Amino acid sequence: MVFKGIKATHSAIGFPSGTFLSILVLGLAIRFALIPFFTYPYDIEHWAIIMQNSESGNALFGLTGYFYTPVWGYLLNLGSFFLNSFLTIGEYGSRFADLFGIEGLHNIFYTATTTSPAFNCAIKIPLVIVDVVVGYLLYRLIMHDTEDVRKATAGFGLWFLCPVVIYMSSVQATFDCICALVTILSLLLLRNDRCFLAGAMLALAALTKFFPAFLAILFCIYVIKVHENDGKKYVKLAEGVIGAAFMFALMVFPQVLDGTLANDFTFVSDRMSESSLLEWSSKTIEILALLFVMIYTAIRMYKGSGETVKQKLFFYSLAVLAASVLMRIGPQYSITFLPLLAYFAVIGNRHYKIGFIVIGIIAMLAGFMNNSLSLLTTAVEYYGMWDVTSLINAMEMLDMALFDSTVQAQIISLLNIVQRVTIILLLLFMWEEDYDGKRFAKFRSVLVKVRTVLTRCNDEGA
Repeated sequence: MVFKGIKATHSAIGFPSGTFLSILVLGLAIRFALIPFFTYPYDIEHWAIIMQNSESGNALFGLTGYFYTPVWGYLLNLGSFFLNSFLTIGEYGSRFADLFGIEGLHNIFYTATTTSPAFNCAIKIPLVIVDVVVGYLLYRLIMHDTEDVRKATAGFGLWFLCPVVIYMSSVQATFDCICALVTILSLLLLRNDRCFLAGAMLALAALTKFFPAFLAILFCIYVIKVHENDGKKYVKLAEGVIGAAFMFALMVFPQVLDGTLANDFTFVSDRMSESSLLEWSSKTIEILALLFVMIYTAIRMYKGSGETVKQKLFFYSLAVLAASVLMRIGPQYSITFLPLLAYFAVIGNRHYKIGFIVIGIIAMLAGFMNNSLSLLTTAVEYYGMWDVTSLINAMEMLDMALFDSTVQAQIISLLNIVQRVTIILLLLFMWEEDYDGKRFAKFRSVLVKVRTVLTRCNDEGA
């Protein structure tokens, strides 16, 4: 079992009640109120294209339209099979002539194609289910480590009522919650010495979104240290590597057969070349920060004892995942590490909770501003809830020039700066908490003062 030794402080099957269920109902109510009416049309338009490609007999990369790692494509194909076998939802969406005007605005992600409410529900409801599963795993994890129902429920509440988590599953319909789920599973399996499955889940997470791939070195060192005295370290390490290799081969095998293997990695390569080359060349500091965090956590893990590394596995994993997101700040990417941040928000110092709340709100606002009023196109075209001309006029206001960009772009840039600064402060506070040397005393005292001020402000605000 992934969880062992939990005392009988809740029901026999481990399902809680009371406050947990109230949070669950509230979170579901918010999501189901948003799902039919608010949708980011650009991403979900591509989900519809992928499913239609599959229905026409084409492989995942057989026709243009899929630009992601394979796992999400397989899940969409599975969803297509389920819809065609058991449900009838009608059209996936349409292009609306009265929305053509928004495609001429600065935001290249505005589209006149709008998916139907039924299709939106078919995509979003499984993502909501994943949100529930991640929250329940988080509850069980905290319950296992603290035997405190209130802390476990608080952790579930932080995750399940987090604004950006709600937004990404019920509005934008992105699959980062799936990556978070598989990443958490890989960590739980590793901590319980299921190395083959842990390696397989880590590979699956990395093939969903690339960020968990940076945990590979940490995983290897963890296995070596835990088994350094029992003679099993190489066997267990081999199990993990074989598990990862097996999952990788399984996921890319269809593309090997049809000669499109390189397309499995376009999600990463396209973002590091051509038009984004200048952007990546300006990210030297972020890349160096990630390398520093990876090296630091690897050294600390290697120098620790077996029991110490067991205690620090989640801590160092949070640091690596948070640092990896710095390379490409985006509203949805932080979801990969938010479950771990929620874990420390309820069992660690208060600055974790502050960081979680700030990231959850700011990332949601950035996502909303990035999508803007295009979120209303389904409500306008399918429900007639607003006049199309008024919608386009409002979107044009956000498209007005401001300095060398637009009002919308400037707001997004400001929100991304806040999110980046929050993650950097979080990493610095984690370093100060973990570092046990005598150097950098003055710098550490400054960090302690900053952390004290932030927590005091949070207490006064509360």
